[in-house]
Amino acid sequence: MHPQQPHYILPNMNLPGFFGPKQQAVLLRPGMELIMGNFHLVKQRSFHFYSSQDVCEFVFVLSGKFQNRLYGLKEDVKITPLFAALWLTPRLEGHHDCFSNTDICFVCVRIHRSLLVEIAGEYLRLVPEEFRLVLECKQDRLYYRFSRMTIPMQVAVRQIFQCPYTGPMEKIFLEGKALELISHLMAYHFGGRVEKKDSLPEREKKQIEFARDFLVEHMETPRSLAELAKHAGISETKLTRGFRKVYGTSVFGYLRNHRLDQARMLLETGDMNVTEIAYFVGYSSPSHFTRTFTKYHGSNPSAYLRGFRHLS
Repeated sequence: MHPQQPHYILPNMNLPGFFGPKQQAVLLRPGMELIMGNFHLVKQRSFHFYSSQDVCEFVFVLSGKFQNRLYGLKEDVKITPLFAALWLTPRLEGHHDCFSNTDICFVCVRIHRSLLVEIAGEYLRLVPEEFRLVLECKQDRLYYRFSRMTIPMQVAVRQIFQCPYTGPMEKIFLEGKALELISHLMAYHFGGRVEKKDSLPEREKKQIEFARDFLVEHMETPRSLAELAKHAGISETKLTRGFRKVYGTSVFGYLRNHRLDQARMLLETGDMNVTEIAYFVGYSSPSHFTRTFTKYHGSNPSAYLRGFRHLS
């Protein structure tokens, strides 16, 4: 006899009607689905949605402005362009109240909690206890985190809608992008590195995350280490040590890597030239940006852009 398999989502069962027939759902594998929509609403509409599956939902809204009325939450959730959310709940029900003359473009990755536990593995030691307890069915409650989409998230969503493949390769491509989006959002909220030693105290971890968010938001005019530590309410020593423990690099190493990853994503979108990108991510000299980008990515920006256009 075969060992009992985990109870994953079955295809076409209890799909939440985020936007009714205007959305498309793709079963990527048992336990993971991709729901996406890219459409224009002429008239104001309200869509009811309901999900009774034990799933974690990773939601990314590229465009659109609407309001969610969710059962279990006292206040409505206002959705604006570049909104991202992580939802984990045994039951999710409510309404999307959409405005007239609105372009809506969104992607939602739905993954059964037991599959997410299986995929995340050791990484679960890094997530907040309240999230882990709900994920492991030890608490029956709603867990959620909201944020603004980073450029890597935006690029991954756009690539989903621009998938160059059909047939079996399309599903492989979409599953890869779905997993990429999960990793981006979980790393944003929980950190991206599993540390073998004892984890940081929760308060100190939140201070480190606050410092990281502040550093990233002001990447074009970075603060000194002393200013960053003061803003986060933590000592420079703890800030330096905590950054290495949570993110696996120094404070300004993280900033450099973030800038260069953002630059790569901006090159792929094709909306800016190399000089514009250099200034946008915080380099005062395009030549310095080119040298640093080449060392980090193994190709100068112009050559990287030519190669990317050739592949796409």
